[in-house]
Amino acid sequence: MKIKLVGKEKKYFRDVIINKHMTTSTKPDLVVSCGGDGSILYAARKYPDAMILPTRKRALGRKTFTSCYMVEKVLKKILAGEYRIKEELMLQAKFKGKKMFALNEIQIHTKRPTKAVRFKVYVDGKDIFGEVVGDGVVVATPFGSSAYYMSVGGRPFKKGIGIALNNPHNMKREHKVVPENSKIKIKIFRQEAWLASDNNKKMFVLKKGDVVTIRKSKKKIRFVKVLP
Repeated sequence: MKIKLVGKEKKYFRDVIINKHMTTSTKPDLVVSCGGDGSILYAARKYPDAMILPTRKRALGRKTFTSCYMVEKVLKKILAGEYRIKEELMLQAKFKGKKMFALNEIQIHTKRPTKAVRFKVYVDGKDIFGEVVGDGVVVATPFGSSAYYMSVGGRPFKKGIGIALNNPHNMKREHKVVPENSKIKIKIFRQEAWLASDNNKKMFVLKKGDVVTIRKSKKKIRFVKVLP
């Protein structure tokens, strides 16, 4: 099995991989993400076709399944086929022929902190909030619903796609969960905004009149969970 280590804590896991005579590769079968949520998001973005085993050296986060002290035992089970796959939905955003993918969230955020962005959100052609004036909007997956989505007023959910307004000035903070097959369009009416995905450093600038289309991606991220 070809394995790739990613993340800031990978030095704690390297010896285990080498001792097991596993091959590192740029096209791995399994990616061991060594660190927090940021490492998981990087692994999903860089190696979307590989299985992902989230690991961490210290206290376990809600999305991190294996500590460094258990990784050797877990890898033995994976090699023996004693594991299952948990698939997680991803989002795809399209804008002027460009595409972005996200495991956690797609967000639109005002480019200038001193200026509010004016926009509308359409779900399957229906305007669901009216014209919003605020800092932007966050569109999240169930996996990402406990991350940044929560900080802008959203709540964790298990199915669908979440839409949360980021600091709206002309209405109460609001969020909605729509069916996962929904087609979401966001149109900018005033000011410039950033279009961003997860912790990806690559972002696009949106201007007045621009429209972003967000929907469920055909891609799914596969997480490895070992059997008891």
